[in-house]
Amino acid sequence: MLHVMAVELQYLTPTEAGLLSRFSRKTIYRAIHSGELCASRPTGTRYLIEMADFIRWVSAGRDRAVPSCAASELPRPLVPAEVGSLERLRAMENDAA
Repeated sequence: MLHVMAVELQYLTPTEAGLLSRFSRKTIYRAIHSGELCASRPTGTRYLIEMADFIRWVSAGRDRAVPSCAASELPRPLVPAEVGSLERLRAMENDAA
């Protein structure tokens, strides 16, 4: 059974998941890429793993079925266009028209 510290975590990074499970980060990333461990990329770069999905994955051991990860996808935040970005250029062209 996995015991989490006193801090209640909702999401884990792959590094945190590796430390808690005592698996390497590489193993965590393999599980994410194979679909065994559900994770999302809300910022587009870093993976976040929902604690419930992590506990389910650790508890399942090697005899696990590939879950459907679509239900745990986090919505991507709306990020303002960067200066010099294509989105900003298109917005400027649309405003000029």
